Amino acid sequence: MRHRLRVSGCRTDQRTLVNKMLRATKANTSSLLDILRLSSQQLRIEQLSHSRKSGLLGSSKQSIALDDIARYRAHETRRLVSLVKMQYRELCSLKTEIDSLRRKRRTLS
Repeated sequence: MRHRLRVSGCRTDQRTLVNKMLRATKANTSSLLDILRLSSQQLRIEQLSHSRKSGLLGSSKQSIALDDIARYRAHETRRLVSLVKMQYRELCSLKTEIDSLRRKRRTLS
């Protein structure tokens, strides 16, 4: 009887962790999509701003503006990759916890 209660508790813990993992994944995905949308908007605004400035100042300034845009894009790409890696590590951690609970459940049965 005691073992069945422990197994039931482990199953509840497992479901809780799975739900927590799904909520975290959805929240992270939503945040990443917001970041991507805002980054794209910012890039378009910067490109528009730089194109207007370079039109007024000449072609040498345009190459500097394009370098700034390229650096910004590279920075944003690194940042987004970092966020995705962090989300992946969190997911792996939750999977490890779930596996641990499954092993506990097997030993209690």
